[in-house]
Amino acid sequence: MTFVLVVVLVVPFVVDLIGWWLNLLTLRRQPPDERGVRAGPDLAEASTHLDRLRRYLQTQAYTRAQTYFAAATASITLAAVLAFWFAGGFAAVDGLVRRFALHPVISGVGYLGALLLARRLVLLLPFAFYQHFVLEERFGFNRYTPARFAADFLTWRFVNGVVYGVAATGALASFYWLGEQAWLSVWAVTDGRQLAVRLQW
Repeated sequence: MTFVLVVVLVVPFVVDLIGWWLNLLTLRRQPPDERGVRAGPDLAEASTHLDRLRRYLQTQAYTRAQTYFAAATASITLAAVLAFWFAGGFAAVDGLVRRFALHPVISGVGYLGALLLARRLVLLLPFAFYQHFVLEERFGFNRYTPARFAADFLTWRFVNGVVYGVAATGALASFYWLGEQAWLSVWAVTDGRQLAVRLQW
């Protein structure tokens, strides 16, 4: 079980790292040749050329910074999840939830909700704050105030919590009542939702 978990977590991480590395290889510090635009004696033409060069270099720097940030976020998140697993954190949360002696479906939803809440607040919140108020601010792209950031963060967490809560309740209830046949209903609902989204587009 541990081996399967590590593979499921590590393989997508390695694939993402390779993708980010390949993206960085495509970045060039020198801009491509601009036909018809030369920094000649015309001041307007030279100013246009320098402005395009500045924006090009800024875009390259921003893409590079975002890529490094994504890689760092994924690395720290993976390390935290694996450390939590090997330290017995998942079992500890499960034992804590079971102490309330609730219905198995409610206990399952509470277990998943506790893990999701911890992930959002402990892992993702600091990274989201850094991304907006440090990384985006450095390049002049940040449009958030701390109050708006907090409001949006709480709103989206609430909406996601409701959506995932309903989905988790339905899935766990299916397994509780249908047993081994539950996978068929869960698969049908999941694929049906994806198909509906695709048809809308």
